Parts: sequence; structure tokens; C-alpha cells
Amino acid sequence: MSGIGVLCIAGPAEGQSWRYADVNFPVALDTFVSQSTFRWVGRPQLGMSLTYVIPGDEATELTVYVYPIRSEDTVATLMRFDKTPVTSLLYVFVRNRTYLKFRLSYLESAGPALRPHIVPLIQQALAIIEEPPGGK
Repeated sequence: MSGIGVLCIAGPAEGQSWRYADVNFPVALDTFVSQSTFRWVGRPQLGMSLTYVIPGDEATELTVYVYPIRSEDTVATLMRFDKTPVTSLLYVFVRNRTYLKFRLSYLESAGPALRPHIVPLIQQALAIIEEPPGGK
């Protein structure tokens, strides 16, 4: 063992939420309920993960990974465009033996007009990318 421990914590008491890095995570997400968290003991910079499950369904789980932004990270500078705040969304899909990653970044002021078009845009892009050369 490398001496890096892992701490697993059971779900919060009913009505409570998880709190990590100044963010509150809900006890339930739709039909999923929080089950546990996973943290690196002694290495908080590695973040944590929260696992949500559907009660009675052993095979389905949703895991949310949370990583703090360190002072040496440049992520904060990717979230601005010429000093203007920018929203950045990331979508990752697995197709055959490849990952397809979409990053959509836009000025926060464009959000209300753009949001209804995001999912159809991603769906259209996936359909085009999967279409074989020369059409279907």
C-alpha cells in the first residue's frame, strides 16, 4: 500500500445533504438517493465521489465526482472570455472503442436563449458522427 487511505462514508441522515468544497449535494436526485461518499484520506486535492442509487435496484448507480480547483490549476482562466464570465458544459459519450467529448462554452448572457437548443444540438452531432461515410 502507498499509505494513501480511502474513507468511505455511509449516506447522510434523512433530510440532510452532503457538503464538500462549499457545495451542497442533495440527498436525492430524481429517483436516486445518496448512498455513500469516497474520499482520499490525507490527499484532499484528489477530491471525492458521491454515489447515488435507485432503492431496490442493485445494478444502477450514478456517481458524481468533485475535484477542487487548486491555485496552480488554470481552469479558472478557461471560464472567462476577455474578463466576461463564461458557462462551460462538458458531455462525454462512449462509442465503440472511443470517447466522444463535447465542450460547449458560451457567455452567461446567452444562456437563456441557448439552453433549449443544447440537447438537440448534441443529439444531432452524435447522429452525424455515427453515420457511416456516404450516408446511411
